[in-house]
Amino acid sequence: MLNNPYGNTLEDDYDSIVVSSETYPVALKINELRKKSGKPEKIVRIEYVMADDNIPISFTRIVHGELDIHGYLKRSRC
Repeated sequence: MLNNPYGNTLEDDYDSIVVSSETYPVALKINELRKKSGKPEKIVRIEYVMADDNIPISFTRIVHGELDIHGYLKRSRC
C-alpha cells in the first residue's frame, strides 16, 4: 500500500525506478530526494502498450475484466 507519493523509494535501495510518462515528473522529484542520501538515481521511462481499443493496458482494466492478461478486449465497452 502506498501511504505517500514516493512509496518506499526514499528508504529502500533500488538500482532504478521504472515509471510511465505520466509518473515521470514524480520520479524526478524522487531522484532529487534520493541524491541527498546517496542512493542511485536511475530512471527508466516506459511507454504505454495499447489494448485493441487504443486505450493503455493497465492492471486495473485487467482486474475489472475489460482485458485478458494479454491486453485483448474481453467484452465490448458501452
